[in-house]
Amino acid sequence: MLFLTHLLFTALLLVLFRGVSPAGSGTLFAVTALLATLLPDLDSAGSILGRHAPWVQPLLRHRGVLHTPLAAAVLWLAARPFTTLADALLLGYVSHLLMDACSKEGILALFPLSRRRLTGPIRVGSAMEFLLGLGLAAAVLLLL
Repeated sequence: MLFLTHLLFTALLLVLFRGVSPAGSGTLFAVTALLATLLPDLDSAGSILGRHAPWVQPLLRHRGVLHTPLAAAVLWLAARPFTTLADALLLGYVSHLLMDACSKEGILALFPLSRRRLTGPIRVGSAMEFLLGLGLAAAVLLLL
């Protein structure tokens, strides 16, 4: 999915779970989750974050290890001493994986046990993704 679709889905999750973030950390939690939703695409030269870290692409292929629940778990465990930050990172990262699992390219959901991809019907950048984005934006606005 494109970065805007990822941001909108994460925003929807933040609105739906707005009472879950620890007291006084709402803005930090939201900003961290929104930034974390971009992290799995660090391995793509065309992504917002990937353009600022070109050294990553030769090391990791796009939709590889960074697009796995294992990567989300490692990130969460590494950030665990910072509880609020860890939970926001996990929310953003997993929301990215859920959206990419809906795309034709999919994700490696059971890596390293299997290289089989979990895929969906949506082609990245297609009219269907655009309509999904409109629906997500409408849902966010309605629930605010």
